[in-house]
Amino acid sequence: MDKQTYKKASVLEPYFTGGAARVTRDGKLLACVCGEEVKVVDIATGAVLRTIEGDTEPVTALAVSPDCKTLVAASRSLMLRVYDLQSGQLKRSWRVHKAAVADMAIDASGGYVATASADRTIKVWDLEAGFCTHSFVGHSGVVLRVMFHPKQLQLFSGGDDSEVRVWDLVEKRCTATLQAHFSAVTCLALSPDGWLLLSGGRDKVVVAWDLRTNSKVATIPVYEAVEGMVCCPLGSTFPNTERPPAAGAATKGAKKMAFFATAGEKGRIKLWRTDTATCVYECEPEGGSSAAAAAAAREYTDLCLLPAGSGLMATTGDARLLFYYCEQMPSTSGAGSSSSSLVLRRQLVGNIDEVTDVRLVGGASPLTPSHIAVASNCEVIRLFEMGSLSCTTSLVGHKDTVLAMDAATWGKDNSGGASSSWHSGWDQEGVVVSGGKDAEVRVWAVPSGRCLGVGVGHVGAVSAVALGRKGSPPKFIVSAGADKLLKVWDLADLLEAAAASASLEGNEVTKRSKKAKANDQQALLVGKHAVASLRVSAAVAGHDKDINTVAVAPNDSLIATGSQDRTVKIWRLPSLVPVTTLKGHKRGVWCVEFSPVDQAVITASGDKTVKMWTLADGGSCVRTFEGHTATVLRASFATAGTQVLSAGADGLVKLWSLRTGECVNTFDEHTGKIWAMTSGGKAESVLVTGGADATVVVWRDSTEEDAAAAAAEEDLVYEREQALANALADHDFASAARLAFDLKHPGRLLSVIQRTAGGVAVGGSAGQEARRLLSGLVEHMSDEDVRTALEYCRSWNTNTRNCHAAHAMLKAILAHKRPAQLLNVPGVQDLIDALMVYTQRHFSRVDRLVRSTFMLDYTLAAMKVVAPQSVQQEEQEEAEAQQHHQQQQRQQQQAGMALTNTAAKKASGGAQAHREHQPNGTPHAQGQGVAAQNGLANGYGGSGTDSEDDENGDEGSDDEIEEGGAAGGRSADVIGESMSEDDFSEGGSSSSDDEDEEEGEEEGDGWVAAGRAGSQGTRGLPSELRDQQMDSSGDNEGDEAGLSTKGLDGEGGVQEKGSSGASSSSSGEE
Repeated sequence: MDKQTYKKASVLEPYFTGGAARVTRDGKLLACVCGEEVKVVDIATGAVLRTIEGDTEPVTALAVSPDCKTLVAASRSLMLRVYDLQSGQLKRSWRVHKAAVADMAIDASGGYVATASADRTIKVWDLEAGFCTHSFVGHSGVVLRVMFHPKQLQLFSGGDDSEVRVWDLVEKRCTATLQAHFSAVTCLALSPDGWLLLSGGRDKVVVAWDLRTNSKVATIPVYEAVEGMVCCPLGSTFPNTERPPAAGAATKGAKKMAFFATAGEKGRIKLWRTDTATCVYECEPEGGSSAAAAAAAREYTDLCLLPAGSGLMATTGDARLLFYYCEQMPSTSGAGSSSSSLVLRRQLVGNIDEVTDVRLVGGASPLTPSHIAVASNCEVIRLFEMGSLSCTTSLVGHKDTVLAMDAATWGKDNSGGASSSWHSGWDQEGVVVSGGKDAEVRVWAVPSGRCLGVGVGHVGAVSAVALGRKGSPPKFIVSAGADKLLKVWDLADLLEAAAASASLEGNEVTKRSKKAKANDQQALLVGKHAVASLRVSAAVAGHDKDINTVAVAPNDSLIATGSQDRTVKIWRLPSLVPVTTLKGHKRGVWCVEFSPVDQAVITASGDKTVKMWTLADGGSCVRTFEGHTATVLRASFATAGTQVLSAGADGLVKLWSLRTGECVNTFDEHTGKIWAMTSGGKAESVLVTGGADATVVVWRDSTEEDAAAAAAEEDLVYEREQALANALADHDFASAARLAFDLKHPGRLLSVIQRTAGGVAVGGSAGQEARRLLSGLVEHMSDEDVRTALEYCRSWNTNTRNCHAAHAMLKAILAHKRPAQLLNVPGVQDLIDALMVYTQRHFSRVDRLVRSTFMLDYTLAAMKVVAPQSVQQEEQEEAEAQQHHQQQQRQQQQAGMALTNTAAKKASGGAQAHREHQPNGTPHAQGQGVAAQNGLANGYGGSGTDSEDDENGDEGSDDEIEEGGAAGGRSADVIGESMSEDDFSEGGSSSSDDEDEEEGEEEGDGWVAAGRAGSQGTRGLPSELRDQQMDSSGDNEGDEAGLSTKGLDGEGGVQEKGSSGASSSSSGEE
């Protein structure tokens, strides 16, 4: 199965760049300076637990409180910062000195911190309140060390003015100035009883002071500049620190006895005794006692006592932290006895520097490498465990930077063939070969780190080495370098001797042949850590420029070399006969490798390409891989030769397919050039890269895991899709919303909200259901889910149709999440800004719509077409009240008409007698009769019309109409005396004359005309009847006038009144 992805399994990155490093009192954590930051490291695993951000300036001093809860850091910004060690949160900060702080110390109570500065002052600060309690001035130079007395209220300081000062914290003054050094005082220590002060300096001596008398007790020469010093506590198991039985009963004048350890420029830890001024123990340097190891030893910059006196931690100049523990070792003096010894058991490499090469080595099985060999910008090769990435062994021997390595594992056929067990009887797991700038080739046994042999013969830096790949052990080494030479070194005799040394060491050599004896002697020498010399079997001048890379074919028959002259050459072993030259790159070639299955090689060049060449037809380029943006420094085959891995100066690792020539995947974890890359393990599942960023990254093939996870995720998606469909079908919108959100389907979530709300903005029961749905959805959201929901709201809010759902979701989030929680959501500020922009637009649009509705209300009210519900209800109530009022008026009118009819019958006899005495055809009598009828009709006789007869059935007989007309004629005589014909015409035609005027004016004129007619029509009645009739007829006539203009057809009413008025006028004229 072709590989698709690699995942970062672990990383070895810088966490200590030199300077202060402090161990907590419980011995579990280590706080160390890493540039502008402070890294908190787990001592047991070497893992970085947390990174404490600084203030963009390098950290100069550190201190940890006795309760392991507070960390105090000072930087070049002149600020003192107090952190919580467990969480890394900043508690408080303040400015402390006018120059950088060189050292700090916290008292035994943990409440005060003393700072020593380059401004020649010492200050004591209250950690809780942050104010200065003491300020001491007295040193004439930089104060380098400061220390509290654990039991007394005293403070000690040492500086580059060669003085040691004792300060009284009660009296706030200097009580003693101790002068005995001739150089800077770099370290201070107190004896276990607290009365003997030890000071060490760069004048290569340690001075002991009696604090009772402030006098010098002893001067101990240590023969090196002292950078770190600690006193051995009582009851500790440090080597040779047992106190003699009579030590407690010292005679008067005898020197006080104490044991202390020093570390300095020679890179060794030594134990001393004060009363005798002698060294009682010297720890073996890293890499053994050889001259090369002694030369490679780094200067120690500090020394720290581990908890309970169990050991020492030494800080080196190359940013390493060495942990020495006191262990009981078998004694060589006699059987059953033992002695204590300081043993280096743990090594934390805080900064490995620029990585030049990496290799996988060791392991109980060839498919499970146990260590990573790392060559960096120094002369030491370090072995790191695969799991914890802690340094276990250092290969010390080169005199200059190591540039190239290759490795082989015992029991593994490096060409891919069968394994062998040739190494039985020897406990080593593999071999590493290296070349460096010192022009040497060295062979190492791992994991012990023994140098088995060295090859000398190059006249320039060795930049490429390779082991034979066929069989185990490998039989030869190929090396090349800046001298343009290609050399082959014989390795078989050396490794056989190394394998035999385990069984021959300590045994007497028997009589054998001379050759056998020579081999046995060589084996004994190797077993005793002697370094053998390698023999050159072939050599040739290979290229015109520096050779950068060399590779060996799987069958050990061919060698390929790549050079800065832009060519790749193929050589035949064992005589190094040239076979062919591959030309085509435009820049120097940095890497070449043979295919494990085909007669082909791949090359990586400075022209940013990787090329594949076939050797079957003499060396032609069959494929070019392009994609890197900088020089390609490494390339190798993967997946049984079907894929290619490449790494370049752009910090990228690329995976290519040989069949298609396309890039399958790109991995980015480095920030600088990737100088080194190697793969191994089962099915080449492990990939290790290292580069100029001082970082080593371990990758693991995750193709199968990702495929299985993708299949499981796909099945889960199908299940959720079906569950979502079922929830929608069952109208279970709460479950549907949750499933849509989990599936990352914002469109479906929006449709669910809209279907539920039908109106999120309208409200009502549907709106309440939507709010309950959103509340249940938002209530248990994590910060990442809240961010996703806000992103959905931002997207929905850009559309007018979806803005209501967006704001409903936003309201639910604001209702269930506190502002502090929302502020912790990553990127929340950008989301809020985007929401505010569109929300303001929506608000402006709604505001414009609301204002426009007022114009609509005004227009509809003016048109009297549509009225609001409240207005319609009021008008209906008003109409009902008016109808009730009219009904009451009709009843009153009926009562009045009955009285009027009675009066008319009485007057009819007199009228008949009057007509009998006058001629019937005189105009005067006719005119009076017509006028009386018209006056009765216009006055109170209107109730006798046809329309009113339908409503009042008791007044519909013709006889009553005739009697009313006669009464009207009699009344006309009376009315004619005081009213002219013009008055009648005006009253009858008032409505028709004002048809084109407004409605209010028409109603006013009608009421005026009706009032006139009614008042004139009642003049002839008796006073008591006239008053009653006036009341009833006035109201009735007013109602008729109003109905004629509003309720009835205005035009018809006008015509009826006009015709009546016209007939009245014509009768008058006649």
